[in-house]
Amino acid sequence: MVLRSLFMALAGGIGGLVVQLPDTAQAQEADGRLIYQLQVTQPGTRSQGWFGTLYDEAGAAVTAEPGATVKMPFGTFENLPCTYLWSQCGFIPAGMLPVAPMTGFAALTEDQAWVYRLYIHGEGSRSEGMTGVLLQGGAQVFPGGMRRVETPLGVFLAIDNQGQLWGDAGWFPETWN
Repeated sequence: MVLRSLFMALAGGIGGLVVQLPDTAQAQEADGRLIYQLQVTQPGTRSQGWFGTLYDEAGAAVTAEPGATVKMPFGTFENLPCTYLWSQCGFIPAGMLPVAPMTGFAALTEDQAWVYRLYIHGEGSRSEGMTGVLLQGGAQVFPGGMRRVETPLGVFLAIDNQGQLWGDAGWFPETWN
């Protein structure tokens, strides 16, 4: 997958945070249309954090002022500022918002990057549904016999729609249930 780098200047003279976002054209995939991505930033370092991106109908990244709340058909997201390299920032689902400063969170590091992508398929039809995909080090994590997996992005639960063309399938954050 061709990715482009988005460099964001952080407040207070802190260094840049590198976040990988799919190109607009790449946001349209066989799994449906990409509507959300949450990824670990600076994986394997003490500066490990998260960055969330929402995508509109055209596949472009949604923009909003820091602190803004955006309601989507699949949940409510808050646009958190990237104050530190280890921040949970960008669009984070309301249920996954940090409850306290994450000063010790960087100790939970892993060398391979984790990415969560949410796709919508069958939009506007009676077969509309969502597919949640987890990637670890660029490779897709398939549920197999697992129903629950702990990642640096939190706990994810596997949903099986029994091979139907409609409904939700794949991985979803535990806090979304």
